Amino acid sequence: MGENNFTVSYSSIASNHVWNVSYSSCCWISSLARYADKSWLVSTKLDLTPRSDNGKINSSPVSRSPAIFRFHEGCKQSLRIPVEDPDGDVVKCRWASQIESNIQSDSFPYGVLDEENCVLNYGGGSGTAGTYAVTLTLEDFPAGTTDFQNARPFSNVGLQFLVIISGQSGSCDDKPVFTDSTPQDGECSEVQIGSVYKAVIEVQLADFGK
Repeated sequence: MGENNFTVSYSSIASNHVWNVSYSSCCWISSLARYADKSWLVSTKLDLTPRSDNGKINSSPVSRSPAIFRFHEGCKQSLRIPVEDPDGDVVKCRWASQIESNIQSDSFPYGVLDEENCVLNYGGGSGTAGTYAVTLTLEDFPAGTTDFQNARPFSNVGLQFLVIISGQSGSCDDKPVFTDSTPQDGECSEVQIGSVYKAVIEVQLADFGK
């Protein structure tokens, strides 16, 4: 897993300053439970019109999501998708449409998405083991938005990753837990430019007898 940056210059041909950008190639991995070997597509919508609330061009939401998440078959789990917005907007996550991702939203049939909180819930159950593609679209709305059905997002950004559900023996409680020395979930630390930041991330088995 890595990351890269690139710069694209847009002309002023589009009268509404709205651009749809997409990248497509082949293919999703052959081990997917659904849509194996199908061409992938990731797309985003850019609006270069200055915002009415701050007079600036919108900054789209971003995510530092890993490429792979792992669940244990039969064990209910919830995944909070890491998203943030540079403008402080409300970020909503939804299943990407086929036009946006080239596959249907049923690529991970055992996942239930809490769109407003960007949480992906796996309900457990037997016979669910396998590798699944998850294709989402992140949307940013003005702060304070509650009626998302009638609100227009500033931008749309694609997010794609894999979920691997592996079979396991034993109890669903047999999993590591973070110790008190680990920073709390959602905790923020201010770091000065040029300084060194260190944090301890420590886990232990919930049952010391195993």
